[in-house]
Amino acid sequence: VEQRFGTVHCLVNNAGIAHDGALWRLSAAAWAEVMDTNVTGAFHCLSAATPHFRKQRWGKVVNVSAHQAGRPGFGVANYAASKAALEGLTRAAAVDLGPSNVNVNAVAPGFVRSERLEQLPKDVIERARKRAVLGRLAEPADIAQVITFLCSDAARHITGQTIVGDGGLSLG
Repeated sequence: VEQRFGTVHCLVNNAGIAHDGALWRLSAAAWAEVMDTNVTGAFHCLSAATPHFRKQRWGKVVNVSAHQAGRPGFGVANYAASKAALEGLTRAAAVDLGPSNVNVNAVAPGFVRSERLEQLPKDVIERARKRAVLGRLAEPADIAQVITFLCSDAARHITGQTIVGDGGLSLG
């Protein structure tokens, strides 16, 4: 990126996978794959971008978490744990990188219309829609706008935070 564009402005860690199922059926391999993708992958991307951000004394990082980090449902132990760890990494990186004028935040979406959502049973999706106080699921653009804000100068004094964009699902 630096060779092609001259600098790195923003890093958005959006990779995420899940292996849903009851905790007692969760294999060590499934646990490790989710943690490696959702947490360790973000760490490696941060590690690659950090020297550039520190050198230019500016940068924005947004890690995409999930509302399940704080309000897990049944069968998402590995996913919820990985997203909670990602939020911890967000806060720790904000402390480490703040003196270099680098903002590090997270966004925790609820249910977003996506390919992953289509894999869930229809009754789960409908329950989530009804539990959200706004009565709807998020569109990808709803979350993208929050990420865009956090990458802008308008968010220059926000760091170490997790913005929950779940339509009020976590209020119920």
